[in-house]
Amino acid sequence: PIVQSLLYALIYGIFAGMVAITVTVLIEKFGGVIGGVLGGSPTTVIPAAIGIALEGKDHSDFIDAMFSVPIGLAINAGFLLMWKRGAKFLPARFSSMQKLGLMVVITISFWLITATAAVFTVEAIKSVIPMIAICLFFWAVQLSIGTADLIFNLTPAPSAKISTPWQKLIPRGILACISVSAAVLVAKIDGTTAGIASTFPSIFLTTMVTLWYSQGEAVTQGAVGPLILGSLSVPTFSMTFSLFSGLIGIWLGAVASLLTSLTCVTLPVLFILKFCQRRAQSKLQKEEMMSRKELELPEIVPLEE
Repeated sequence: PIVQSLLYALIYGIFAGMVAITVTVLIEKFGGVIGGVLGGSPTTVIPAAIGIALEGKDHSDFIDAMFSVPIGLAINAGFLLMWKRGAKFLPARFSSMQKLGLMVVITISFWLITATAAVFTVEAIKSVIPMIAICLFFWAVQLSIGTADLIFNLTPAPSAKISTPWQKLIPRGILACISVSAAVLVAKIDGTTAGIASTFPSIFLTTMVTLWYSQGEAVTQGAVGPLILGSLSVPTFSMTFSLFSGLIGIWLGAVASLLTSLTCVTLPVLFILKFCQRRAQSKLQKEEMMSRKELELPEIVPLEE
């Protein structure tokens, strides 16, 4: 049984790793907005959810795991905001690579500490507050963070200038594989821990690191807002999967949940972000035209004799 569980966990992890590698390519090809939204779609959570459903201890732990996913995604929203805003507070004398290394340490430490605190807090209060209420609260928190960032801090999201070498894409697949495999194994012990562990920001971390290293901060920061809003489809998938898997089975439930999350979250978010980006670009162009007109010298009209 132990060997079989390890094998299944590894299979789910490898599948998640293969899916995860495509996200950087999407962001590079389509730009920060479209690539960010697609990168935040429920990719690695699908094999994790299926693995937890098949390998979990019991149904109640499976429900706890699925309802814990929004908690992990809300933490991930904070993780991404640190990437967008944190670099500005680092010493100016640091090189770009030194800032990158420090950001990795700071953001991973933030996630581990916050996720650990969340696990203990949820375990303490879930007997008093229903898990679905906790779940919806953190879904709303993520929505609020993403919306606020969209309204007040919309950052241009250009496409990447060059393609990332495949050697630099491998680590993101490995991290996704490890996190999903661990989540499937932990599901046999505790559902809440498994749900939050399945949201470890392997895709977000490697996206930020790879894009920062190869493309610079512009593409990296431009992808943060779309990733936060686009990843709302992940908790949407987990919540609907907890319902559909019991009604129509695990595999059909996964398909139905994926279609629901893409239709209800990914596509509307993509439309809204593209609309906001066009408005921001139009406003920027108008401001540039006004500044140019102000700089132009007035035409000298000869005096009449």
